[in-house]
Amino acid sequence: MGPDAGTQVSEAGDEAVNDLASRLAAYALSVTFEGLARETVHRLKLHLLDSLGCAIAANDEEAVSAAAACVPEAGAATVWLRGRSSTVGGAAFANGVAVRSLDFNDTYLSLEPAHPSDNLAALLAAAEARGRGGRELLAAAAVAYDVQCALCDGMVLRDKGWDHPTYGSFSVAAGCGKLFGLDADRLRHALSIAIVTSPVLRQTRAGALSAWKGCAFAHAARNAVQACEAAEAGLTGPEEAFEGPMGFCEVVAGAHFEPRGLRDGVARRVHDAYIKRYPAEYHAQSAIEACERIVRRHGGRFHPGDVDAVLVETFSAAEQIIGGDASKWRPTTRETADHSLPYLVAQTLVLGPPTLQSYRGVVAAVGGAGRHGEGSGAGGRRAGRSVSEAGHSQPGGGAARRRPRVRGTRGRAARSRFEPDERGAGGGEIPRAGRAGPGV
Repeated sequence: MGPDAGTQVSEAGDEAVNDLASRLAAYALSVTFEGLARETVHRLKLHLLDSLGCAIAANDEEAVSAAAACVPEAGAATVWLRGRSSTVGGAAFANGVAVRSLDFNDTYLSLEPAHPSDNLAALLAAAEARGRGGRELLAAAAVAYDVQCALCDGMVLRDKGWDHPTYGSFSVAAGCGKLFGLDADRLRHALSIAIVTSPVLRQTRAGALSAWKGCAFAHAARNAVQACEAAEAGLTGPEEAFEGPMGFCEVVAGAHFEPRGLRDGVARRVHDAYIKRYPAEYHAQSAIEACERIVRRHGGRFHPGDVDAVLVETFSAAEQIIGGDASKWRPTTRETADHSLPYLVAQTLVLGPPTLQSYRGVVAAVGGAGRHGEGSGAGGRRAGRSVSEAGHSQPGGGAARRRPRVRGTRGRAARSRFEPDERGAGGGEIPRAGRAGPGV
């Protein structure tokens, strides 16, 4: 966030704010509702409503019920649709799982992709508990969006084995600390505590995915809330939490880590986040839309026996995240299926684009053992055959013997043979999922 990164340091005195935790605190306190552009306020409201819709739709999900059941029974923040309250941290966790569970909330694409609306459940809980109004909530949300996006622009985490909720601890702490009314010094300590307790392992999103995939950010958010509460009570955080010899930069992100694009008093990064069209991992959105176009040109959905091979040309992040390991070719959990490019392509070509109900068949197809057992998903059992890139079909789940491959274009921006409509670039419309976003 230094001048060489195109950012602006607080004018309170360079020496007083030369460590990154101090600069993030200064930035968070510099943003006000009055300083937000009208279109930014509108966009923040859209993403807030989208997140609430995701949470409502997920209310009956097993993971959402389990998350609500494991938080404290009383407090000053509402556990949504459960008829009870909890602590700010408890509500941040339970409601955050509800927002994230269906993998339908917004996405930001950068060096490290993320879901910035994951921040909102914690901010809503903090605003409710502290009696803050809508303007204060939106200012805090703007801060959280900009901080998380700036961090994602600074360094890729997944290649080093860390997961994107790591950055969420910082953005939630910045937003919640603002809602708590922390001054610059206490907010710096809150951020420092959040930083040294934040690293999240990428194994959450590797191999067969579990229900924790939808809980990881909510857990990081709960920790960030507790960091703010600790700092508010007078606990101090480590000095040089970013820059120290055993700090975040040295151990996690790399010595040259620097958030990108933060300017004091300016918050606009919500415009760079995309609202999804389909309940699926964002890198699959363009492939799903392309398959819908193929189905329309074909005159209807395909019968599995009519398909010899499917070739998907995609970019390296998609190949790595949703097509690169064997579990994605035989999803046995809902969480793996909505992160499986092969499953989502097969689903769209044969049965139509994924809906919230589509994934329930994944667990059913393996006799109810989908969370931990073996079996095939839509791409294998429903089709009755699997295909390799070369086009050789194999009946009865042959994919286990010869796994198909997704061809990636290394280091390039998202593209496909069937480019989606270029809508959503302006005019206040919601960006459409499937449009090629920033380079990944």
